Amino acid sequence: MSQRALDLFVQNFGDAVKATGSSHGDEWARVDGARIQAMASFLKNDPALEMKLLADLTCVDYLEFDPQKRLALDDPERFEVVYHFASVTTRERLSLKVRCGGAEEIVVPSITGVFRTANWWERLVWDFFGVRFEGHPDLRRILTYEEFKGHALRKDYPIHLRQPLTPERRVQDLIRGPGPGPSSLHAPMSQRPGARPNVKADDYD
Repeated sequence: MSQRALDLFVQNFGDAVKATGSSHGDEWARVDGARIQAMASFLKNDPALEMKLLADLTCVDYLEFDPQKRLALDDPERFEVVYHFASVTTRERLSLKVRCGGAEEIVVPSITGVFRTANWWERLVWDFFGVRFEGHPDLRRILTYEEFKGHALRKDYPIHLRQPLTPERRVQDLIRGPGPGPSSLHAPMSQRPGARPNVKADDYD
């Protein structure tokens, strides 16, 4: 249980806390997204909390959460960005939730300046949900390619949508590695005895 952590958080950011609760033993607070950077910094640096681990950052699309009341595509409460913070010192956890949406571009401040690991998490949420993180140093898709149309985990994404074909990209082969080299069970496949060697040491399949 992390009620102590939630209480400390509310004492400092009560004016920006819209709701609180507990789910499966972990406390959460729904907050004003405009202050998420200051909140993340407080959780990380306050000596009574020391939540120096950003365990997860994800998003939820509530478009069809209630079958009896489907939200509009531009509903300002449609998406919820969820941050999971944890302390390896106190073993406490706290989740912060930011509701966002609307007809215009969906924007939430980036917390990469506080947690470096947020870099990849925010790229993942941008890639699959289309939430743009303002201030992110390199916000681009992380699992789909740049020409991909739409955001695949949105509830209104057409599951049969055909994506544009693009030329195959030449990328480094991380499995077989470059050319023949010293044999070892821990070496890339192309460097082991009997493996097919590359023509040049810096060539990849």
